[in-house]
Amino acid sequence: MNPSSLIMLTIAALLAGFVNGLLGQGFSSLMVPTGLLMAPARLLNPALVIIELPLNGGAAWLHRHRLRKLAGELAPFALALLPGVLLGVLMMRRLPDGLLKAACYGLLLLLVCAQFLGPHLARPSSGGPMPRWARIRFGFGTGALYGLTTISGPILAAYAHRRGYLKNDARAALAILRVLEGVLSLIALIPLGLIAPPYLRLAAILLPAALLGLLIGHGFAAKVEESGFRRLALGFNLLAVLAGLARALSPLTWIPAVVVPALWTGAALTALWLLFDWAPALFSRPGAST
Repeated sequence: MNPSSLIMLTIAALLAGFVNGLLGQGFSSLMVPTGLLMAPARLLNPALVIIELPLNGGAAWLHRHRLRKLAGELAPFALALLPGVLLGVLMMRRLPDGLLKAACYGLLLLLVCAQFLGPHLARPSSGGPMPRWARIRFGFGTGALYGLTTISGPILAAYAHRRGYLKNDARAALAILRVLEGVLSLIALIPLGLIAPPYLRLAAILLPAALLGLLIGHGFAAKVEESGFRRLALGFNLLAVLAGLARALSPLTWIPAVVVPALWTGAALTALWLLFDWAPALFSRPGAST
């Protein structure tokens, strides 16, 4: 890889780490589409999996004082991740990849839109504890989706929204669950021979920038109000899902020609909305930290 591509990848890792520190998710959602412009998928994807474990481990450490509070709540969800991931990997080997990813992104788009239209978007839910079986169902579904597509951010955010977590609890919960996903991913990569020197070298180059971005984003998160954080997170998920659906549909020749450009246009408009409507919140007075 030439030096200019490495520099651009490092800048992308810094920005993606910032988003991850701000929202508790989003590193891969940004790094995959931008990184593939500069590096082949066979090199980039294993390196990103290697990076995500220390990155999300760092995020969990930043929220370490909340881990005990969330451990009991997240335990059924976390235990259901493993069988879900195994099922997802088995299905991935038997189903057509492009159509499968498009279907998953389509379902995620419906999920994100439903959250946008929800009546309690602007304030935390005041409902009681989620039943254990519901947490198991969420965890299993998240694991299956992750095993199929390596996508999980939007559904993890949906879980945090459903639980009515305030922003710091949401970011802590996402960090814990992403660490577990990272461990499962590394376990899956080792037998495939994908923890090798080329991937480790690229990960070692990009990880410092990602961690620096994480710290900066974590600091800026204190400036975002609770309602603004929820809309910012949902807006980013909408952007990521629209862009992912556009990429998944691009190779499918039977899709009407207007669909993919329309999705990219929607992603661009969402990005502009986030930039001009919510980015100023990063420089407003700090919100209440809980």
